[in-house]
Amino acid sequence: MFQNGIPCPRLYPSQQHYVLTSKLGQRFVVMEDLDGSLIEPGTIHPSQAYSLGLTIGQMHQLLFETAPVRQTLHWNLPTKTEMLQNWRKRWEEAKSLACDQTMKQLEVQQKIIDGLEWDLFSSCEKGWAHWDLFVDNILFHSDSVAALLDFDRMHYVYPEFDISRAVLSCCLLNNKLDMTCTTAFISGYRQYRNLSHSKLVRSMKLTWWKESSWLQVAKTTDSRPMIRFREEMIWLANQWDVLEDVFDV
Repeated sequence: MFQNGIPCPRLYPSQQHYVLTSKLGQRFVVMEDLDGSLIEPGTIHPSQAYSLGLTIGQMHQLLFETAPVRQTLHWNLPTKTEMLQNWRKRWEEAKSLACDQTMKQLEVQQKIIDGLEWDLFSSCEKGWAHWDLFVDNILFHSDSVAALLDFDRMHYVYPEFDISRAVLSCCLLNNKLDMTCTTAFISGYRQYRNLSHSKLVRSMKLTWWKESSWLQVAKTTDSRPMIRFREEMIWLANQWDVLEDVFDV
């Protein structure tokens, strides 16, 4: 990606190897230190959003053209039964702690799981994805992307994750989606890859299906990203029936 102009750190080899191993068996890479700044969730500017969409679209196109195709996915979609089993554990915890707010939010989740048409995900494209594109893993200049970071989770899964994860992390603030920035992101992405309305909505639902388990009783030990992911999943669930209208751009 670096060699093809995608903003990301240059990797430095040792004896022609890029993935190195320490004396204790830990694998690691050595990479370039880049200028740029992190942003707070939901505070992206339109020019940054366009650049981010452009960058992710370029990355996906390059990976589709050059990266090897695998016969199996690194991660498989959980079934409805598995989702309900996971939901039940979180429900019992909320009930035992008398956390009414979480229980109400979990009731919304249950309705979504019960009503979801499983065929929705059958048409998801398979391919290589960064799979962790939230604000902590993106550096910005004032009007553009400085670098995508932390590719340690990159796998052959569903690239649509990168679309919804980036939009939710960068454009959602105080339970309101910034449509100017969302539209700018989509416009940038479409310079390299097709992104239909149905694909965009499906990507949001795909991420919810994967990350809805973030919704559980809050704990004092919860990390900042965990708290944020929970907020995003609650927003998605509350918008579930109108997502087609929300993302009609």
